[in-house]
Amino acid sequence: MAPTAATTKPARAPSESRRSLLWFIAVILLISAGTQWWGWRQEQQVGRDIASLARDGDIVMLSTDCNYCEQARSYLKTFAIRYTECSIDKDSACAAQHAALKLKGMPVVLVRGEPFEGFMPMKVLERLRRG
Repeated sequence: MAPTAATTKPARAPSESRRSLLWFIAVILLISAGTQWWGWRQEQQVGRDIASLARDGDIVMLSTDCNYCEQARSYLKTFAIRYTECSIDKDSACAAQHAALKLKGMPVVLVRGEPFEGFMPMKVLERLRRG
């Protein structure tokens, strides 16, 4: 039985398919941009919250000259967060403190005495909020 005109669908024009693809790409880009903006906004808020809660002596960073330590330093300075840095490469007391903690990663951040391996702003904020 041959298909009739009523049962066959007309082929989409190439320009209609292209237009649909462009709309799809535009929606994906918009979602991606919105997600990035939201993440940036959250990071800014966390930094401001840490800065408002941190007092002198609350945050101590045991560090070296590693890239992760530099990123942590940059974050802390960007938000004017009060902290003390202790270089394990230059200060034997800092090196001994780091060794006693038995943590391998860098930096080690002590927030009100509680050590964290690596710099994680949300963990710092959570610890500061606990008091």
